[in-house]
Amino acid sequence: MIRQGTAAALALALSTAALGAQNRAACDFNTDGSATINTASTAIGKFNSTSDRAEQMTHVRAAMKALTDPSARSDTTLRQYMLGQALVAYAMVEDAPLITTRGDIGYATEPDQEINVILAADSAFDAVVAAKPCAEQQARQMRQIALARVMNVAVEEFNAGNQEQASALAESALTIDEELAPAYHLIGNAAVTARDFDKAFENFEKAAEYAQKDSAYAEIRSSVLLNLAVLAQNRAEVLEGAEQTAMAEKAAGYFREHLEKEPNDATAKTGLARSLQLAGDTAAVAGIYAEMRSDPDQYNVAQLLDAGVSAINDSRFEDAAALLEAAYRKNPYSRDAAFALSIAYSRTGQFVEMLPVAHRLVDLDPSNPDNHMLLSQAFQGMVETGDRNQQRAYGDSLIRAQQTAARMPVKVTFRGVAINGSERTLEGDIENLTETPQSYTINFEMLDTEGNVVGTEQVTIADVAAMGSSSFAVPMRNPAAEGYRYAPIETPAAP
Repeated sequence: MIRQGTAAALALALSTAALGAQNRAACDFNTDGSATINTASTAIGKFNSTSDRAEQMTHVRAAMKALTDPSARSDTTLRQYMLGQALVAYAMVEDAPLITTRGDIGYATEPDQEINVILAADSAFDAVVAAKPCAEQQARQMRQIALARVMNVAVEEFNAGNQEQASALAESALTIDEELAPAYHLIGNAAVTARDFDKAFENFEKAAEYAQKDSAYAEIRSSVLLNLAVLAQNRAEVLEGAEQTAMAEKAAGYFREHLEKEPNDATAKTGLARSLQLAGDTAAVAGIYAEMRSDPDQYNVAQLLDAGVSAINDSRFEDAAALLEAAYRKNPYSRDAAFALSIAYSRTGQFVEMLPVAHRLVDLDPSNPDNHMLLSQAFQGMVETGDRNQQRAYGDSLIRAQQTAARMPVKVTFRGVAINGSERTLEGDIENLTETPQSYTINFEMLDTEGNVVGTEQVTIADVAAMGSSSFAVPMRNPAAEGYRYAPIETPAAP
């Protein structure tokens, strides 16, 4: 990140005596002391002599008014140079908006017209250098001050959630330096927030390209590589034929480069496996999953779960079962691990192993008919492959599970745990499967990895429309909470 610029830094750059001497040495503007230039020069000098924001604004507006007054004497090139300095001076005032109206800055004409201060300053310096090439160095120094300021403000806007404004400011920075990696990085992140993934991909690629040229931006390149890998993989998923292969290979390349620096990043490994699967390199895919299976202890539950789900999506069900078994051993009270492992076991025909896991799933998440259907699959498998003496009992249990799923008046699903600093929130949705509006109360128990209750929470979801759905959120206040379960939801009987 570029450091925050300050008014003091600008004052040093615009010190009347020092700057004047530098200007005469580098490029002589032949100042003749016109009233316009004298007024602007005096105002900029006063700007440099104070740190009071209100006074700074007063002086910079006085300079701008003199320089833009249509009745003032021309001094075209020098006036453009002074105008560029005044615009940069305004940009350095604390909290001064960089996209505003001309009137707010002090322009004497068209006060309501919008102006991008950085673009206006850059345009002024372009005019100066076109007329006097000897002023290139002076103009470059002023542009760099503006560049630092606009990127700092762009980052502030992004962090404040003003993505459109942040992106516009970063694009302004690119008019000064078209190879500025942090600007492309910020525009890409803003595009991701706006779900414009094509724009994000384009800007992340440029960020990676230009960051590679400057070791100061190594961290940006590392971050961008993983973003590019994920975006390229997502693109490959919807392509076909040669286009899919090419994009998947590109994604794999990005994942591999990221893994050179982060070799134990399980998310990147599973992404690489999926990309290689799409590219048709099944041998390499097998190697990645074999490596993770050989040493699962170095991965946490979330990483193993992610890898297992990816393996299911790649139809590598034995790999999935092994990875998800490792996740389940670490936390047998993870609803997501129980759900994914049940699916993996159903695909590998391991119904004896599936049955207790599916039972645990229903115990943790009882008001989701999909879970009861998974349990019925386990019973179906046991009917077909289990002890013949138990077939009738398994068949009865199969029918009960299917009937429970079919008659369920509500469906609960979970989207995951949102993390904000030290706070965690379990997010989900509840679907009303009846023909009348309903309100629901869900009673949660938060569990540690041993199944001990470490907290309780109650959430009420009111007025869910008939055949409609509503979202809910449950705080996970205790850091020891690594799982949850809730009591079966009771739907009020119809009057």
